[in-house]
Amino acid sequence: MLAETEQASLPDRDGEIIFSSIFTYHGVDYDLADRNQSINALTGQYPVGKYIVVEGYTGPKNLIYCVFDTEAEQFIKDFAGTDLIWRGDDLTTAVYSFWSDIYDYEGRYLASVELPEDGGYIRELAFSEGGTELIVTILAASGDEVETTIDIGGRV
Repeated sequence: MLAETEQASLPDRDGEIIFSSIFTYHGVDYDLADRNQSINALTGQYPVGKYIVVEGYTGPKNLIYCVFDTEAEQFIKDFAGTDLIWRGDDLTTAVYSFWSDIYDYEGRYLASVELPEDGGYIRELAFSEGGTELIVTILAASGDEVETTIDIGGRV
């Protein structure tokens, strides 16, 4: 996979954010704003098996994750939300949050967490060691963190 990810690139940042929605793979530019006009910057890319997940910034608490298939050399799926995680190189195990709700790779609702009324939000998702639970870290506006665990069983 390393050779493939070396051929994919985001704009060179040199420590500063460059507001560009252009993703390049094998010398071909893809404007992610064509996929979702809210994307105004690309903030990361992550190799997952034969895919590259490109993270598009749309606002302070919102991202669009665009899944690029390196074999077909095209985008195949988008996730709107935050905290996208997966197990190993299997993107079908992905879960992500959208405000207080948590969804799986297919966009199926898994659970909801109660957020603090002071403007708190889900800060991080993580799989438990056994993989049957999802650990949700919630950050309150006061800076306090709360962890809660959700049983996901074999659903992802």
